[in-house]
Amino acid sequence: MFLYRCTPDLRNMKNLRAIAVLFLALQLVACNTNDFEFTTSLNDSGSLTNSVLNFDESFIQNSVSKKVDILFVVDNSGSMAGDQEKLSREFTNFISNIKDSNYRIGLITTDVDSIGFEDTPGYHGNLAVIEKTGKKFISSEDSNPDELFAKLILRDETLACELDNPDTCASYRERPLHAVKQAMKKKDDINAGFFRDSASLVIMIITDEDESPNIDGEFFEASGLVEKIDEIFEGKKETLAFSIAILEGDQACFDEQELHPTTGPGAVSYGIRVGELADLTGGFKVNICNEDFGQDVEKIGSFVNSAFLPFVHKLPESLDIDSLTVSVRTEDGDEFATEVIVQDQILSFDPLPPVGSKIDIQYNF
Repeated sequence: MFLYRCTPDLRNMKNLRAIAVLFLALQLVACNTNDFEFTTSLNDSGSLTNSVLNFDESFIQNSVSKKVDILFVVDNSGSMAGDQEKLSREFTNFISNIKDSNYRIGLITTDVDSIGFEDTPGYHGNLAVIEKTGKKFISSEDSNPDELFAKLILRDETLACELDNPDTCASYRERPLHAVKQAMKKKDDINAGFFRDSASLVIMIITDEDESPNIDGEFFEASGLVEKIDEIFEGKKETLAFSIAILEGDQACFDEQELHPTTGPGAVSYGIRVGELADLTGGFKVNICNEDFGQDVEKIGSFVNSAFLPFVHKLPESLDIDSLTVSVRTEDGDEFATEVIVQDQILSFDPLPPVGSKIDIQYNF
């Protein structure tokens, strides 16, 4: 939710036609609530006669730290020990990009079927507990998030299963989408305190198998999870999802994962449904066969930072994208070098401009 102060300047309007065009433009650029102050003016220099409307916006970036709850959904089957280790090793690349946010990081596994584990941390949508701390999530107040995350993601049952102890193996049916639904349904009891009403939600799924069907052969689809998120949080939850899985059609990765001694033929699958969740929420998909996840998780962290922290601005759909120009200057008046990102009409920056920077945006309709 964003706070804008819109103050159109009508002093140069020469006729009623110009005022009508201005009214239309202001309908396209809605004044929402935001943590930025800006003024809006229209440049009427004769271009209206050619049905071209020039728009100019200026913003001052304020200091704000937005809340974001990050739920890792980790495949804990025996084939995943190496991938858990890779993600643990590169976690610092993720956390360094969101260190200025008010975050919470929790973890569940893809196992929602193991009998007798209904109340076990990490299973059936229950948040895992950090060893020797009793805590169910990492927060921005913790001084050692890397160490705590390693205790969450390096699953004992995964390693033991890989070492040929079948009694410890998790369910062979990975069901990450259903696990997320279960976790949200328990937000007011066993998972109380993690899902904050005022926080955005990030879902990160890592698995070498797609959403499996339940015992009746029915699949829980990504669209169903999106609907469930809207239902549980009454349509007020900003959500992004990312999948680290076998990308659809990547036969080499598929074959590589299938060679693992605890999997074998038929025990892996393309991450189609988990990838659909990423697509539906505006996130993206990562190849689980990448040699390391350093650049991948860094990109995810940067994306989350840009999406959920200022500055983020919604551009009108009818603008001429080729006419868009953006400049950023610090409080001292120095030009600030940053990448301008426009995706689905959302404008953001990487890296974020310093607090107090002036951001000027110009475009034509």
